[in-house]
Formats: sequence, C-alpha cells, structure tokens
Amino acid sequence: MKIGIYGGAFNPPHLSHIKIVKELLKRKYLDKIIIVPVGNYYKKDELINFEDRYNMLKLIFKNKNITISDYENCSRHRGAHNFYLMYNAGRDEL
Repeated sequence: MKIGIYGGAFNPPHLSHIKIVKELLKRKYLDKIIIVPVGNYYKKDELINFEDRYNMLKLIFKNKNITISDYENCSRHRGAHNFYLMYNAGRDEL
C-alpha cells in the first residue's frame, strides 16, 4: 500500500488542494493520503485557527482513502517538526 502525507497550512483549503488529492488517488500514485494541517506554533495572526481548518478539511474530503490528521494540534506534539511526523507515520496515532 502506497501512503502519502500531504502537509500544508490549508489556510483555507481550496480547489487546488482538492484537485491534487483527487488526482493522486485517481491516477493510483497513492492508495491512501494523510492530510496534515500545520499547527500555529508561531502564533501567526493570518492563520485561521487549527480547529476551523481541520473541520473544513473533514467536510471537503469524505473518502475512506483520505485521513485528516490532527497530529500538529495535539498537545503532545506541539512544536513537532516534520522529522517526528515522518518517524511516527507508521504508528496508529496519526
């Protein structure tokens, strides 16, 4: 099984995000995609709060092959870097 991790601000999620995900699955480049919206560790004012971006993604992507992760918003992962995300990618906590 080929699993991809698609990280980004998704501030807000837009048509290009949708098109990328749909094409990756349609062309069978990936079997599953985990979408990971970034946290707001630096308290940037222009970034929509995490819960709103997360919920928008949940509404947009209703597919058994797409998972929306709250990894970067979990208190135990705040400030985590991509290395830790990739290290834990095979674990159930994503």
